[in-house]
Amino acid sequence: MTARRALALVVLVPALALAGCTQDPSGERSVTDDFETGIDSWDKAVDIPQDPNRPGENVSWSIESSRDVAQSGDYSANYTLDGSQDDGTIWLVRPLTVEEDQAYAVNVTAEAWSGSASSNTLAHLVLYLGPQRPLAEEDFPAPGESTTGDPDATRGGLREELDKQEGWRSYGFEWQIPADHNGTMWAALGISVVWETEVTYFVDDLEIQLDPIETGSDRDA
Repeated sequence: MTARRALALVVLVPALALAGCTQDPSGERSVTDDFETGIDSWDKAVDIPQDPNRPGENVSWSIESSRDVAQSGDYSANYTLDGSQDDGTIWLVRPLTVEEDQAYAVNVTAEAWSGSASSNTLAHLVLYLGPQRPLAEEDFPAPGESTTGDPDATRGGLREELDKQEGWRSYGFEWQIPADHNGTMWAALGISVVWETEVTYFVDDLEIQLDPIETGSDRDA
């Protein structure tokens, strides 16, 4: 495998609130982003190899707001990555503020678009929610892994094939945020290449639902 040069190269932007944050009387919180206002509220990060055909440079990649394909509205997030080295992960990431020391049941969903169906796995969708900012490919779940149904998971996420069908497909995972946290969670969504080819995908309609979990002390209060 080619040695990496760009590890978690981050384009920093101000930490703005995610679009579409609502809370119902039960305390359940829903955070959504349909990318209709762009991707400027997210940071871009990569874990990619060098390009042997361009000494001293990394393989090409981009994450941009796009009107080419959208699941809802007019815009989505477009991910493009040169996977010719059979390696590389790119993602959007940002902090999410939650109530400190409050446990939550979490459900995260997103829509992803592939230009074709393939019997080969060209790339994975990676989703993440956890107390630590993901800085490398290894910080995301392993291929085929999802934290749904895993009570011992220290962070939430999934890594799943992107080419199971042509067009839009729904993805999601569940996780439980433990009560012992500092009030900041990191959300990330991206792609990780598997096959030696250039890939492009679109992601839209991210939704993070957080349902507060009542503890014994809450009931006694």
